[in-house]
Amino acid sequence: MGELREQFMDVDRIIQLLARQLGQTASEAEERELEELLSRHPEFRFFKTIIQSIESERLHQEPVLKEDELVQESWSLLMNEMENTPDVPLPPKRTIYHKWLKMAAIFIGVVMVVGGGFIYRQHYREQQRSMAINSTMIKQISLPYGAPKKIVLPDSSIVWLNAGSHIRYADNFIQKNREVYVTGEAYFDVRHDAAHPFLVHAGNVIIKVLGTAFNVEAYPDENKIETTLIQGKVQVRIAGNPDKKIVLTPREKLTVTNDSIHLSGDRLKELKERSFKVQEVAPSETPAPIPEIAWVQDKLAFQDERFDELTKQLERRYDIHILFKDTQLKQERLSGVFANENIEKAIKILQMTTPFSYRIKNDTVYLSK
Repeated sequence: MGELREQFMDVDRIIQLLARQLGQTASEAEERELEELLSRHPEFRFFKTIIQSIESERLHQEPVLKEDELVQESWSLLMNEMENTPDVPLPPKRTIYHKWLKMAAIFIGVVMVVGGGFIYRQHYREQQRSMAINSTMIKQISLPYGAPKKIVLPDSSIVWLNAGSHIRYADNFIQKNREVYVTGEAYFDVRHDAAHPFLVHAGNVIIKVLGTAFNVEAYPDENKIETTLIQGKVQVRIAGNPDKKIVLTPREKLTVTNDSIHLSGDRLKELKERSFKVQEVAPSETPAPIPEIAWVQDKLAFQDERFDELTKQLERRYDIHILFKDTQLKQERLSGVFANENIEKAIKILQMTTPFSYRIKNDTVYLSK
């Protein structure tokens, strides 16, 4: 039994040293000790192959053996050992007992190294992901309902974020493409930098600019995404139709509906051609503010707007809820401009052009004919 105890102590030490070697913490003395132990127990040298496979994967190289091959080789090793290992002269029962203990030691060792390698790889991958996230910190700004907010990006570009909107970008985004992700509405005044294109991701569209001023509206509760160009030039790509690139010139507005991305086949092809439209916004000689960007000046301008669409803007501006008791009222179209009016005064102004009744209870406005 003393011989068996010594052998198992050697196996335990081999596994410890292999684990340290895998973790790259083994000293030179431990490396020498490992080689000495493996020379005394060559049947465990197969573990070195496992180590090399794990290390190769860690370094993104072709593994010496894939995991399924490791398992197969492990079983082959066990079978070979069962057939070829000479028995120590012991009584018959102890001979079989000794051989199976030896095989069990090999099998347990393989499981521990392979399992340890799997845990190590998982830890390593998580560590790499964590390092990637930490090296590129994400800046996120969310704006509640109420007034808009001015934001200066790291490249000195200016963004006005509207109420109920969200923007995120990497702190180091000026090192490559300058990319931002918008949910809601934002007005951009982009600093020109030809070497670093500016990309805005909004819903299912990607807007590419060099230096320009434009507005993008992509609220998740609306069935459209609008891009309004004020000056400069932008190129817009639509998800699901990557070959279609739409270039806008100043005072043009692109409206993309979201329905098409949920369809397929011929219906999708049909809708792709009519899922967007380009139209001219208010001409420059018009004294009234451009409705699409009036909010940047803390105004609410609307031109022939459906009442139910207008109430969404009112909800974001005044941080309230508006409910229609009459569905026909939703279809009414209105035009006007609000500046410093509170919600009740704004509703009274709307009543001057469209007859309806209202009731305010707490933070909810009820509208009816």
